[in-house]
Amino acid sequence: MLAAASWLPAHASGARAATARAAAPHATDLAREALSPPAVRPVAPAGPVQAVSGFLWSLGSAVAGQTGPGPTVGQTPATGASPTTGAPGESFARAYAYLTPAGRAALPFAAFARQWAGVHSLDLLAALPAGPPEGEPRLERVFVEVRTLGLACGEPSRVCLSFAAGFYTTEPTSTGWRVRGGSLSPERFGLDRPPVGATPEAVAAAAARALAARLGRPGAGATPQVQVSRGAGYQATAVVHLGAEHYDVRLYHLADGAWTVVRLAR
Repeated sequence: MLAAASWLPAHASGARAATARAAAPHATDLAREALSPPAVRPVAPAGPVQAVSGFLWSLGSAVAGQTGPGPTVGQTPATGASPTTGAPGESFARAYAYLTPAGRAALPFAAFARQWAGVHSLDLLAALPAGPPEGEPRLERVFVEVRTLGLACGEPSRVCLSFAAGFYTTEPTSTGWRVRGGSLSPERFGLDRPPVGATPEAVAAAAARALAARLGRPGAGATPQVQVSRGAGYQATAVVHLGAEHYDVRLYHLADGAWTVVRLAR
């Protein structure tokens, strides 16, 4: 079901419906609150998170069979493509318009809409700035977590609840920021590791040591000293000291209980 988003190679708008909890969430959190879309979505997204959020909110409206509140990007599919009739087709066209011209050229509109045929609900749970890809300062990445409800693969009489997370890459264009690519990976909920996963301290330390080793920096083999500060919205920040050097790590607590690195900087 989540392969529908895998064609996309890889803050901002959207307030939570309820006040985010600063404390650590439960090991698994199936009912965590979704980000609430704004009443009006801009024609020209002013930033990366706004572009990715608008894309996923429009997809959520499309798979639910409704157009959603307020005007969105206001573009039509690429020449030669015909959206399906009715409100869902209009919402798929709005989502499609958030892609870069190159992205739309690589994926015809009809194929884009078909990828989501088995999904009946899509909630955006998080959209966080993740910095530019290495060597491409003009671009910006956005980390997202989503919750979906859809048909079980190969079993049309059954539905399944799924969670996935990943990064989308965006770029500035003459009509605002657009989604260039990205991918989502399903969360495993302990199927291939302990349900709670590693601690944020351990995840941050491992990420910092890996970066130091890759960059050939001194201290890569040193015993890390880690300071973690928990924040709202299932986030945490960590400072990792490796000898005389330090690394700043931003982490996010997935619904399945695992901590993942959103951004890492030396």
